[in-house]
Amino acid sequence: MENIMKITAKRKRLAEIETILSKSKIGDPSLNNRNGGYLTRNDSILLKDNHHAFQQSLDVINKLNSIKFSLDENVLAEPEERDSLDTPEKIQQFEQFCNESITVYDYILEEGNEYYMTHSLDFRGRCYVNGYTISYQSGEYRKALTNLAKKTLITK
Repeated sequence: MENIMKITAKRKRLAEIETILSKSKIGDPSLNNRNGGYLTRNDSILLKDNHHAFQQSLDVINKLNSIKFSLDENVLAEPEERDSLDTPEKIQQFEQFCNESITVYDYILEEGNEYYMTHSLDFRGRCYVNGYTISYQSGEYRKALTNLAKKTLITK
């Protein structure tokens, strides 16, 4: 009975992830500090509780939000290495994170292996990627997953 409950909870969580992903498609360019680049949400482009109506570098945010990325399938073929996790709780959290990440990767691949990342500013004006499972500002595995979708051959 306990295993059935775990499987049901896992399926519910995976369905929630897919719902979130389907809603987080890139929207129109940001016109104010309340439009973070999503179609279905109007989150502040300023991180934490730093929202205000003063002018921000929306042109930079819009440029970064308009870059199309793809997953590196060669990196996906390799399992993510876990660093020294010293407690069973940390191991369980890492495995749950990896399973949820695989769901995100599968969804992106099914949708044509192209996606956008949204960005936010902190109170100093520094720019950060909003991604959790995929981010070029994350650990080395997640950085390695990130490719530009538009490939250009560079020659002399």
